[in-house]
Amino acid sequence: MCLAPCFAGCTKEEYDAEVNRLVQFLDTNSLSLHDGLTREREAASEQLDFEKAAAIHKKLEKLDDVLRGKPDLSRRIQGLDAVVLQPAVDTQTVAFFGVHAGRLTEPFFLRFGETGKPTSAEETIRDYLEGTVLATSATNPNVRQNASELGEHMGLLARWFFSSPSEGEIFFREKDWPYRRILRACSRLLNPKKDEPAQSPAESKPQSEGAHE
Repeated sequence: MCLAPCFAGCTKEEYDAEVNRLVQFLDTNSLSLHDGLTREREAASEQLDFEKAAAIHKKLEKLDDVLRGKPDLSRRIQGLDAVVLQPAVDTQTVAFFGVHAGRLTEPFFLRFGETGKPTSAEETIRDYLEGTVLATSATNPNVRQNASELGEHMGLLARWFFSSPSEGEIFFREKDWPYRRILRACSRLLNPKKDEPAQSPAESKPQSEGAHE
């Protein structure tokens, strides 16, 4: 809940501490808060304060419920690298919308009728995604770091991500891009099953795999 800094509900130091807790929460994917509560629960149990331990346990259960419903889009902007795939107007064509550090890039259209083997399509996707990072990198002098523009890009992405129904799929870059899963998604978009209702990306995203492909 908001500490109401605008109405002097807390000191600057208190607000800064709360902001740092939130940043750590996002950076560690909740582990900072989860581990802290776990230690508090164990300490209460060792002190035989079982009422306090039970109350902390309920907090942990609520935290787990929240984390199970946390969308993949919820992450620091600096690490928000993704690609949105949508069927294009042209036949056998998929539109790629790259996202690097929260910024949308110019769309790229992959025309499968013009690619030979599947490997050539994967190479084309790889070249585009790797080029997206370079083209929108903060070290690129041609990229303007405009907060207002970034907000507009994030607004467009969030509206699409949480809309229902929404056409297309999204893939996030972790250590690497899941190229094979992206190719399979292209196949699904080009050959949709008419009996399946459309869902928002927040409701139906590709499940994470143990090893990134």
